[in-house]
Amino acid sequence: MKPDQIPPTDHTPLDEKQCLHLLARASVGRVVYTVGALPAVLPTRYRLGDDGSVLLRAAAGSELVRAVSGAVVAFEAGEVSAADGSGWSVTVLGLADVTEEPLRHPAPSRHPGQVSIRIRPELVTGRLLPAAQTCRT
Repeated sequence: MKPDQIPPTDHTPLDEKQCLHLLARASVGRVVYTVGALPAVLPTRYRLGDDGSVLLRAAAGSELVRAVSGAVVAFEAGEVSAADGSGWSVTVLGLADVTEEPLRHPAPSRHPGQVSIRIRPELVTGRLLPAAQTCRT
């Protein structure tokens, strides 16, 4: 396909309030961090805190905890319809704090040997994905 034949993407940007509303409705997202200067992505369950922070849990000695403690990370969540390809995607960039203290509700349930991770939002962006147009030949 030549560049002039690539269909334009018509993603509608979302404001921060809309982004946080969508994030609050979902429960699984992806933490994006670095290990040895290489990108890593980990799917995880999460909750959204009252202040817009992303709250999650991880094993105390895990690679994730070592990598994100005090680091700037990204978090992404979204939904895409299998029927028509419409959906949304939201990304949060912010500093991650790790603590052994349980986070207040609505943090995910805590299990022995787990710590709490809070990603404080510094930049929140999102897009609505339009329904895919059917291909005609």
